[in-house]
Amino acid sequence: MFQLKQVACAYEQKKVFTGLDLEIRQGQYVMLMGENGTGKSSLISLLTGFKQEESGRILFLGKDLKEWLKDKRQKRDFYSRLGILFQDVDSQLFNSTVYDEIAFGPRQLG
Repeated sequence: MFQLKQVACAYEQKKVFTGLDLEIRQGQYVMLMGENGTGKSSLISLLTGFKQEESGRILFLGKDLKEWLKDKRQKRDFYSRLGILFQDVDSQLFNSTVYDEIAFGPRQLG
């Protein structure tokens, strides 16, 4: 599903990690753990396309992530296949009811 090849990431001019190789297969669950400042949030930002890698390549289903995010239809397809569960529940819940929270994703897709 995701394949990272020699990916490097920086935050505010400071290298967070370099040379990262990682493969996440379809149906696999992944949990990131580590000390503050080790790049967990940066990695999630890269995988979701919110941040671009400094170098290397990120592939999603064999296609460069940048290609997925180029056009509106492909971007919608990419985000419809992606789910993230945050450690802090207050960081992910935006709506006042469970119904509205669950309906948020499908509403974004039309």
